[in-house]
Amino acid sequence: MDSETVGKYHKPIYPVLKHASIHVTAGCLNIGYPSSQMDENYTLLVEYPRAQIKSAQVWGALRAIESFSQLVYPDKNHIRSLVNETSIVDSPVFAHRGFLMDTSRHYLTMQVILKHLDGMEASKLNVLHWHIVDDQSFPFQSTTYPRLSLYGAFNPHSHVFTHSDIRNVIEEARLRGIRVIPEFDLPAHTRSWGYGHPELFNECSLDLFKQPGGPILDANKNYTVKFIENLLKEVSEIFADRTLFLGGDEFDTRCWFQTKTGPPEFQYSENVEADSAEASKVFFNQISRIVQSLKKNKVTMFWQEVLEMGGEVSRRSTINVWKPSIGNRLALDSAVRNLDAKIVVSNGWYLDHVKYGEESWRIRYDNNIFRMFPEPHLQRAIIGGESCLWGEFVDSTNFLQQAWPDTAPMAEKLWSSPHLNSYAPSTDKRLNEFRCRLILRGIPAKPIQSSFCDKEWTY
Repeated sequence: MDSETVGKYHKPIYPVLKHASIHVTAGCLNIGYPSSQMDENYTLLVEYPRAQIKSAQVWGALRAIESFSQLVYPDKNHIRSLVNETSIVDSPVFAHRGFLMDTSRHYLTMQVILKHLDGMEASKLNVLHWHIVDDQSFPFQSTTYPRLSLYGAFNPHSHVFTHSDIRNVIEEARLRGIRVIPEFDLPAHTRSWGYGHPELFNECSLDLFKQPGGPILDANKNYTVKFIENLLKEVSEIFADRTLFLGGDEFDTRCWFQTKTGPPEFQYSENVEADSAEASKVFFNQISRIVQSLKKNKVTMFWQEVLEMGGEVSRRSTINVWKPSIGNRLALDSAVRNLDAKIVVSNGWYLDHVKYGEESWRIRYDNNIFRMFPEPHLQRAIIGGESCLWGEFVDSTNFLQQAWPDTAPMAEKLWSSPHLNSYAPSTDKRLNEFRCRLILRGIPAKPIQSSFCDKEWTY
């Protein structure tokens, strides 16, 4: 509007927005779950007395509604809400805009997880990468192998996620247009598995159980492979998304060679380094066969070490690049060219790498997703990025403050343009306003600089 009210009891000033319409070409029935192929494009027209939203799919309509909500602002007396006439044609630059949530190193309550989904919706993030288990604890309450959480969770009664809890998160995420991708890290980061099932590890790994690097699943045993298969069958029944993130990072294969029995690839070796690549290939081929056998038509996602250690990935896998360099560029290039592999970048967006003051958000904003990928065909393979908040020093008391608003810079770049920078005009003002909007939604987002919100955070 061009003018505002001058008193609380004055009649509305015209023009007034009286009607709003949403037209979804594909309809709103039987929409299922958001996917890697979902269409988030939309148009938004605000022209008094009507606002119109059009999209091909309901996911685009959700993004348009979010944009409309952020066009609304209060008058100077905070009596009524105003919105300017505008026309928007909008679509994301990257299809994968994610956030890694770690619930193993510290447990997160359901209340915090669901509130975090509100922040993701507000910033148009569309993937919750749920790093649900790790060395420290196994909070996933498996019905196939109940001893995993019974002995592996911090507390098997209060610090677990039941099937019902997980379905609740998936449904709340679906209503916000957010995919939920589970991660069960293999073959390392599995110490918590051993508290209930020590038979998954050989004697060499059990000796490393209390060492910083931890044990590695015994790939010699058919029992181990069958155990993984049964667990992934259960996981695939609960999680609706096609993608299973199966880790593959930071694994040391030396304990795979401490035997004179088993498959030739895993027998005692005098040259562990030379044989490690072949053993890695065999193990991850087994994992790929398991995933391909699942009835849910799943695809895999791995950390970059799978390729760096000589492993292979199946067709259409996604590789998460989290390191500042790529250890085996030829393997990544081959996977992209020959297996239609895609790339997600996390490097530069680790939120647990705490910075002070404005640097905390500016370095996230100025991170270049293409920095390690000068090759055009690898740039084309990049489908997006993820902010990662590892849980060593984060639990329900500080998770939301650590996540927000520092996730927003990445979210804006992945939606709007990877070439935005933090010192462009109005960037800090825009982020300050977004932070205040998060507070209005009950998210205790920390300040990005000396500033204030009309409504400050309170318990």
